[in-house]
Amino acid sequence: YIGFPLNNLMHFVSATSLVCVIPTSISSFYQFNRRKLVEWPMVKIITPGMIFGVIIGVTSASMMKSRYLEIFLSFLLIFIALRFFIPQKNTFRNKELSFWLVALVSFFIG
Repeated sequence: YIGFPLNNLMHFVSATSLVCVIPTSISSFYQFNRRKLVEWPMVKIITPGMIFGVIIGVTSASMMKSRYLEIFLSFLLIFIALRFFIPQKNTFRNKELSFWLVALVSFFIG
């Protein structure tokens, strides 16, 4: 494992993936904003939930043993992968989203 301590290995794995995701997300956000495709009122609603979710997630992950973090992330990835095989309907088209639904989803995104 290239000299990484085994008891923190999953923490390194998670951090490595975030190092890839964060710059890509910032770049995408910048490009969408340049094309005036960012809905700023929605950004203002989801940002606090995402920040709170990040704080809770980082705190929880830092307290977890690497093995439990591995199990949790494995189930999360399996759940996400299975959703690709289940047909989804876009039921939110032309509907107003509840503030609390958006806040809750943004928390879990964070």
